[in-house]
Amino acid sequence: MKIIILLSVYNGAGFIDQQLDSIRKQDIEAEIAVYVRDDGSIDNTREIVNAWADRLQVIWADSSRNLGAAQSFMYLLCTAPEADYYAYCDQDDYWYPDKLSRAVRQLEKYGQSMPVLYFANSRLVDRDLEPLNATASPAEPIISIGAQLVCGNCQGSTMVMNRRLCRLLIEKDIKQIVMHDLTTMLYAVAFGTVIYEKEPSMDYRQHEGNVESTLKKGLASRFRQTYRRWIKNRGIMSKQAEELVEKCEEEISSEDAEFCNKVRQYKSSIAAKVYLLKIAPRYCIHKAAVRSFRIRVLCNLY
Repeated sequence: MKIIILLSVYNGAGFIDQQLDSIRKQDIEAEIAVYVRDDGSIDNTREIVNAWADRLQVIWADSSRNLGAAQSFMYLLCTAPEADYYAYCDQDDYWYPDKLSRAVRQLEKYGQSMPVLYFANSRLVDRDLEPLNATASPAEPIISIGAQLVCGNCQGSTMVMNRRLCRLLIEKDIKQIVMHDLTTMLYAVAFGTVIYEKEPSMDYRQHEGNVESTLKKGLASRFRQTYRRWIKNRGIMSKQAEELVEKCEEEISSEDAEFCNKVRQYKSSIAAKVYLLKIAPRYCIHKAAVRSFRIRVLCNLY
């Protein structure tokens, strides 16, 4: 059995050593290779990763351009060596020893007969791995295309997929990618099976360097950060929904197809906009995520 760890790094010197150590300690009997891509680090992340070459199988992907997190992970996925299973990996988390063995145990029930995605919960910790007495998903996430387009509540760093799903994502030649984990989840729901385990499989660090972190930021600062992200990604969610329908029209449910079509129409149709505003709470229990979705729809930013 071969497992490829897809690791995109960027100025991760502060935590990457611990993450690689947690990969080394995985209790599964398999050949594990870390396929890593540096997205433009200016610290000594590369040197730290290379220092692990005598303890882990490290393979470097082309790192000549800065692609951003989503495209960097998708590049890794599309150029990875052949394997049985693939796992996304962030540079600053810490995996539990049974993270991969738990995932593979569930994935093996399906073999490679269909695209299958596994993901799990994670425990929130501070920069020193001290527990914050919370998990990333207090409630079990809703596994549907509509739910993912409203709140995207499935964490990529807990995901492990089989070879069949990896090949599907490559074959679909997806152009509209908000984030790699959201894209993976959407196509797994459309074409295959998704497995969720509520028991955390890793520690998820909360620190100021996180891409989406609002730690130690005031309300005004958090709003500015969120608004800048909305402006930067203006319209990309609706484009992803449109592409999904085009590539998966015969596979997705009628309810999900209706939701995606309303997303395609909402800028020019008051009825479609009202539909999205009203239905959003059905797909997500997190009030903040629903509020964010509604604001973006109202402002034509979705």
